[in-house]
Amino acid sequence: MIFPTRAPSLFPGLGLRMPRVPVTIQTRYFFDRAAVKNALGNLKHEGCWRSSILVRRTAAKSIRKVGAARPRLKIMAANPNVPIAALLKTPGLRQSTQRALQIRMAEIQNRPPSPPGTPPHTHVPSTHMLGFRRNLYNAMDPSLTSAVVGPSAKGKDPLIANLHEFGGRRTLIEFYFQPTRAQRQAWHNKKLRYVQLLSKWATKHEPPGGQFVPTGRTKAAQYPARPFMLPALDKSRPKIAQMFAGKFSATRRGL
Repeated sequence: MIFPTRAPSLFPGLGLRMPRVPVTIQTRYFFDRAAVKNALGNLKHEGCWRSSILVRRTAAKSIRKVGAARPRLKIMAANPNVPIAALLKTPGLRQSTQRALQIRMAEIQNRPPSPPGTPPHTHVPSTHMLGFRRNLYNAMDPSLTSAVVGPSAKGKDPLIANLHEFGGRRTLIEFYFQPTRAQRQAWHNKKLRYVQLLSKWATKHEPPGGQFVPTGRTKAAQYPARPFMLPALDKSRPKIAQMFAGKFSATRRGL
């Protein structure tokens, strides 16, 4: 299990740091394991567990649900197997419902990113194992005997969370749509011209698939930081200080 982000130190003995590289943590270091409790002791275990779970929950709430991750509209819940495009053709559809369906369909198709500097969006339902809000964990880091909080390396791109938190550059690959012989013949019969510019840029971890094939062209893309773990720590700091008033001295160490 890889946790790309850790939080800066809160107080002596409960160090929570934030390296710029992934951190490997195994499930046996979860705070409910007996070995972890014995290694930390009662007071330190309570401090690491309660403070890290607070940061985890705060970070999860800051990640906004968009598109398929949002709760279904009433008309969608009443017709669970009907595509949104078909629901838009429902006779007598109210204008407000139509507008809500159009917005939902646009979010699902375009997957709009969050503004730079704000927590990222999640486009996967929270019930799914790859849901970004659900895919946050807290555990003990045995190398420092401290707590580590962040998303695990689930999904096709294991470093996407690290890219969100800190920003950075990555290489994109161009894919173009390759029509079948039947499609080209159908377009020819209808006197339609195939547009060669039908292409997509994607990473090697998430190729578009289907009839899209790589062209061999690449380009570097710059991604702005959309931190969500460090802001969650800063927001949780006063509550953590209240939880352990008189037990620890609240200080912050440099990154």
